[in-house]
Amino acid sequence: KPSPVLSLFLTTLSQSFTDFWQSYDGIEHKIDYKNIVVDQALHPFYNNLQNNFSEFWHNVRGVVASEMLDQHWDLYTTNKIKLSPKQIEYCYNANVTQIVNSFLYTNNNFYRTIGVNIYPDDNLLPEVEGFKLYDRDLARTLYYYLDKYSSKIASEELCEYLIVKGIIGYDHVGKYQFNYYYDLYQAYVTKRGERLVEISLHYPLENGDIKIKDQIYLENNKVIIVDAFANITKNKLAKNIHELPYQLKLRGIIVYLLLHNGAKICDSVVGNNINFAPNTKDLIPIQQIVLRQINLEQEFCDYNIEVGDKNLFKKILSYYLDSFTRPVLIHKAAIEEFAKVINNSSKNKSYTITKEVREQATLKAKNIYLNEYNNYDLETIKQDLLFAPIASNYFDFIKNSNQVNDIEIIGEILSQLSINEHN
Repeated sequence: KPSPVLSLFLTTLSQSFTDFWQSYDGIEHKIDYKNIVVDQALHPFYNNLQNNFSEFWHNVRGVVASEMLDQHWDLYTTNKIKLSPKQIEYCYNANVTQIVNSFLYTNNNFYRTIGVNIYPDDNLLPEVEGFKLYDRDLARTLYYYLDKYSSKIASEELCEYLIVKGIIGYDHVGKYQFNYYYDLYQAYVTKRGERLVEISLHYPLENGDIKIKDQIYLENNKVIIVDAFANITKNKLAKNIHELPYQLKLRGIIVYLLLHNGAKICDSVVGNNINFAPNTKDLIPIQQIVLRQINLEQEFCDYNIEVGDKNLFKKILSYYLDSFTRPVLIHKAAIEEFAKVINNSSKNKSYTITKEVREQATLKAKNIYLNEYNNYDLETIKQDLLFAPIASNYFDFIKNSNQVNDIEIIGEILSQLSINEHN
């Protein structure tokens, strides 16, 4: 819509610079934006020491109504953007969480590359003070303080400190929140594994080695993989692989493949470097990789996992790097539905996907994707800067434009995970 405020603003600017007018016939003002170069006394900032913003207003010409270029990403093409040396360095020096996050959020890495912040400004003060007795953000913050200070100072002193700092509520509310998460933290610590060790791997790819460094927990001869403290829910423990949390499964796949591709484990207790050797009777401490699910009732269950395709790691890392150069759409429920159909059809462990199975998996994933009830991921996609125009028609758009269906690709990766019932 035409903006009288903007029009007045431009008129004021035009009268604040010399060599600004292209022509003036008394009826129509024609302005040459390239000539905003010389300050006049009418300029509101003429007498201060701020920088001259002439160059900025020169660039305004590129977004004037009649000459405005379409700056939207062309979803009909498979173009990719080029990374800077600094961005390449960030991509090729990764950790497990960094890789997992590539499969959790729409355009997570791509927006980082182009410098778009998709998160709200935390500096903006809300009109009302929000209050939640239990909150994911609160759990994440408290975990940081509990992990850092709980072994150093008394719990009562730490509680008072967190109340004064404003992290938890006042008086009895804050004490209730602290006690609740403190007890949960104590249970979490005892179940996440006995000791923390370093893990590292240099994996060769076409454009160079990707270096992965992280930490994992060991317990006897097992690697224990737990979900983040903030992700613990009141859900019942999973009865099968499909009921396990999405993020926990992805972390399990990546850690499993890291170890199967020769990652070095530095454990100061046992020795500087130990290896992963499943199904052997040698005195090597790492023989199983276990997903340990914990809920808010402090119940837990172990799931000894395996990944069907041991060569899957190259595909995951290539996809991770690719996500920095092009848009990626994530819908967790649709991805899990696609993986479920593929996984259930591969009981013979052949892991071959027939055309019929793929079509069935795609159809079911599409139905979940378009579900109108409690579909948070789709609502997020509809608000996305790039995918909003095709959010409701994603599957058909991808099929007709012959492009990569991210839901299918990630679903195939997820379908390779299974529970080893023999150990």
